[in-house]
Amino acid sequence: MNNNGNLNLKPKSRKKISDINTWFDAILICTSIYTAAHPSSNPGLLKYIYNIKLGAGRCADMGWLTYDQQYRLKRARNPSMNWGCVDMELWLLYISQGVTPTQEPQISQMNAGKCFLYNNKGRCGRSACRYLHRCLKCGGAHAALFCNLKTTKQSE
Repeated sequence: MNNNGNLNLKPKSRKKISDINTWFDAILICTSIYTAAHPSSNPGLLKYIYNIKLGAGRCADMGWLTYDQQYRLKRARNPSMNWGCVDMELWLLYISQGVTPTQEPQISQMNAGKCFLYNNKGRCGRSACRYLHRCLKCGGAHAALFCNLKTTKQSE
């Protein structure tokens, strides 16, 4: 309501998905609505949600979100696609590659300047890498892939 007592209607600003937790909140709402109309798709959607969670844990950037967006676009064109099946082409493009060309990685202060390729693959193929070849988990002189330190969720 404004000062004159009139009701002002404004569209609610959409929450931008910036992390996996926000995505989970959104997908759970969508899934509950979708499965009410399509109950047989529930197992596939649960597998799809698991696949996205798995992808989010495997890439250092927001590639999982791009995978999700591209998968849903493909499925909109082909509704017979099974939600539970991984699209290997999209997976290789957005999950396995690490950084997507259209998005900047979400890097914590602790990991800034460290080579994600070295840490996730165990080696870096760049001829003159400008990033540190230090562990993302403990800072040691080895790749995170080979780190013995127990993994804990780091705050960003």
